Amino acid sequence: MSRAIGIASLVWGASILLSRLLGLVREAVIGRVLGGGAEADVFFLAFVIPDFLNYLLAGGVLSIVFIPIFQGHLARGDAAAGWRAFSVIANFLLAALTLATAALWVATPALTPLVGPGLDAAGDAELVRLVRIVLPAQVFHIIGGLLSATLMARDAHALPAFAPLVYAGGIVGGGLVLGPSL
Repeated sequence: MSRAIGIASLVWGASILLSRLLGLVREAVIGRVLGGGAEADVFFLAFVIPDFLNYLLAGGVLSIVFIPIFQGHLARGDAAAGWRAFSVIANFLLAALTLATAALWVATPALTPLVGPGLDAAGDAELVRLVRIVLPAQVFHIIGGLLSATLMARDAHALPAFAPLVYAGGIVGGGLVLGPSL
C-alpha cells in the first residue's frame, strides 16, 4: 500500500512540475502570438465566465465528493452500485452543464460588460464571440474531471495526472502552428 502511495505521489509530483513548466511555455506562446494589447486582454477575459461555470459546478469538489463514494462501493464489492452512482452523477452534470451553458450563452452579452468594463464596442463584441466559443468546452472539462476522478478512485493516476499537460500542449502547439496566421 505505501509503495502504491509513493508511486502515485511521484506521478502527481512530476505532472505538477511539468505542468508548471509547460504553463510558462504556454503563456510565452500566447504572449508572442497576441502581444500585450487589447487582443490579449479580450482573449484572457473570454475565459472568466466559462471558468466560473467550471469552478461553480466542479472545481476540486467533484473529485473530493465522488472518489469516496465510488471507492466505498468498490470496497464493499458492489461495483454495480459504484457505476450506478457514476451514472447518476454524470447524467446530472451533463444536464446541469447543458442548461447552464445554454443560459450563459444567451446571457453573455449582458455579462461581458461586467468582466470587461473598459472595452469599446468592438472589443465587447469580440469578447461575446470568444466567450460563446469557449463556454461549451466546460462540459467536456467537467465530464473529463469526473472520468479522471473515476480513474483515481481505481488507483490509476497517470492519465489524470498528465491530462492537463495534453491540454496545455495543445494550446502551445496550436499557438506555434496557427499563431503566425492570426
